[in-house]
Amino acid sequence: MSMEDHSGHNVSWQIVVVCFATDANGLGKTLLALKERSLKQHVVVLASDTPVLRAQFEALGVTADFCLPDVLPSHGYWSTLFPLLPCSSDQDLLVVRAGVDLPDRWDARLMAVASAGDTLAAVSPLSSRNRLFSIFSDPSHCSTLSVEEIDQWLNHYSHNGIFDLPCINQSVARLSGGWWHTLTTEASDSAIYQALYATDCAVLGMDSLFVDDSDLAVHDYPDVYPQAVYDRLAQYHPLATIRHALTELSGRAEAPAKIIKCLPIQLHVAHSWGGGLGRWVEDYIAGDKHHHNRVLRPIGDWSAFGQTIALYETAEMSVPLKTWTLARPIVSIAQSHEEYRTILRELIEEYHVESLVISSLIGHSLDLLKTGLPTLYLFHDYFPFCPALYATYTTPCSHCDDQKMRECRGNNPLHEFFLHDNDEHWEAIRRRFLEWVVQPNIQMVAPSQSAVDRLAQLSDQFSGGAIAVIEHGLKSDMIEGLAPHKDSPSSSGQKLKIVMLGSVSVQKGEHLLAEIIAPLTKFADLILLGTGEGGKRFKGQSGVTVVEHYAWHELGELLREHQADMGLLLSTVPETFSYTLSELWAAKLPVMATRIGAFESRIHHGKNGWLVELTPDSILSQLRILNDDREVIAHVKTQLMSVEDTTVEDMADAYFAKAPELPEFSIKRYRLPRKVGATVQQEQPRALYINHQVSYRQVLVEFLEYSRAKLTGTPRIPRWLRGIIGRSVSLALRLIRR
Repeated sequence: MSMEDHSGHNVSWQIVVVCFATDANGLGKTLLALKERSLKQHVVVLASDTPVLRAQFEALGVTADFCLPDVLPSHGYWSTLFPLLPCSSDQDLLVVRAGVDLPDRWDARLMAVASAGDTLAAVSPLSSRNRLFSIFSDPSHCSTLSVEEIDQWLNHYSHNGIFDLPCINQSVARLSGGWWHTLTTEASDSAIYQALYATDCAVLGMDSLFVDDSDLAVHDYPDVYPQAVYDRLAQYHPLATIRHALTELSGRAEAPAKIIKCLPIQLHVAHSWGGGLGRWVEDYIAGDKHHHNRVLRPIGDWSAFGQTIALYETAEMSVPLKTWTLARPIVSIAQSHEEYRTILRELIEEYHVESLVISSLIGHSLDLLKTGLPTLYLFHDYFPFCPALYATYTTPCSHCDDQKMRECRGNNPLHEFFLHDNDEHWEAIRRRFLEWVVQPNIQMVAPSQSAVDRLAQLSDQFSGGAIAVIEHGLKSDMIEGLAPHKDSPSSSGQKLKIVMLGSVSVQKGEHLLAEIIAPLTKFADLILLGTGEGGKRFKGQSGVTVVEHYAWHELGELLREHQADMGLLLSTVPETFSYTLSELWAAKLPVMATRIGAFESRIHHGKNGWLVELTPDSILSQLRILNDDREVIAHVKTQLMSVEDTTVEDMADAYFAKAPELPEFSIKRYRLPRKVGATVQQEQPRALYINHQVSYRQVLVEFLEYSRAKLTGTPRIPRWLRGIIGRSVSLALRLIRR
């Protein structure tokens, strides 16, 4: 098999299966493992010429070269094989003994072992029955764990090391460079090992791959060195620590919590604000079966959004894998930043990153666009082309030159986030961004056609199909939880029940809602769900129900409890997608929305919802029409019932299909690919870790709850003082929760 890695180097190997007559019982297991867990599928088979084996290969439909003796000769395994192996100096051979079970991507992982230059002769994985390569303290140990379970444990304890050993594992080995052709006349394995030693060829073992040869006989030390050498090797064996751990785990039959697949590492770049982008990163990672994902976020405040750069193992901002505090913080976005560039190179190398997904450049540097790695760039908003995020200045913008951007910065109330950088900074950022985001290794994606159309209006760089459209998906359990129980809208004798999802803010149409709410509630009940603090102004009004907060899994029950007939969305800035629209559709609720942003391309008036202008009269007029003719709502609901919702798995698959292609083989992908629970590396140890996506109020509540439990429960504080502290903290919590 011939492939190129990221650096363009050609990597080639051939799998050879060796089956003596005594190995017949284990042949099926090995061939199945090769089929299911190898990167390469085609194999060459060398076998003993016996009627039993011929019949077995014929039944399996496998071609074999029946050139081996029936029984392994006493002079040695490798001295028997070398004259019979395929002759090629430009590819390595991976030799597998029949009866051996193999873990996921074993062949690529053997090939990913760092080369020792032209002197590399052989690399051997760890196994059970070979005394030098055994993963157990006793090579006769019988484990009930599977090859995948033991291999997973090994990756947990391994340091991805290689070490010198005086022989080659007969169960599985990589033979490198074609050197064996020069040793075909050696009379024994011992003579082969001595010849290799004399020519200074590297014969290595690796501590990050396990193959299960427990069905084979125990293989003792080779007859090469005096026993004293082997005694010392046993005492100071490089596997001593791993052997102890794996023997203990196997003895308890303790399986790892999870089997990690050998997949490429993908780095997500996002901000720390939470919201729809934070949710998208979480959903994407949940649905992605093609990568392992890590998340890079900036941590800062309004004075500088990129003060610390943090790498997380998941979308959750709990304890970071590693943090870097910048000497020169990134105020908004950096055109270039030497320290950031060094951090980026370091984490790409250390964490074996093969591709990027850039969801936001806020708090980051444009150096992210210059890595050369396959990259997906997502337009969740219009930053950094538009520092105001929404590409809206009084009305949605269809063009923006430097002069208009200067006017926007000084006069646009939506230009509220980045107040410290000057006009020249933003003009330079825009030029560099437009230049670098269109490189061949970068695929641009937007979640709706309306976002693509807006971007194409704003710059020719985004026209001509440069940006793909991939809609966001919902988690399957959320879709199931939103499934409706109610089949038809309220009868005309009852008030129409309208639900609005999400925060109440200026951008979400707070002013429009305030203008229409009095006349609207004369013929409709309004249910406001998830309003946050903005919903307080509407609490207590007749015909209005306000739920400030809910957990996502509670939404379906809330909609069914309030028996909503339809949804209403009043955004006044152009959203690039709208999760709330997807959620209402998943609940099979028809939606009326303002004619702006993603609503324009996703809603087809009268078919799957209704579009209205951004005026109170237009909104009320359409709602009155729907109230008077409930069958119109029923018709749209019927249409929605037949629509299949997009899942996060569908979405992730679509991104995988659209992403710049990765090489099939990558050395960094297969170096310790199952390592989990990476050591947290902090510049200074911290006692408190904060999820920067949640509100300060929530952080304060949880801190006070912890403090109350800790202080009132310790015997070191007098009981009377504990009582005072407990009552004081409880009072503070009640005030905060109001």
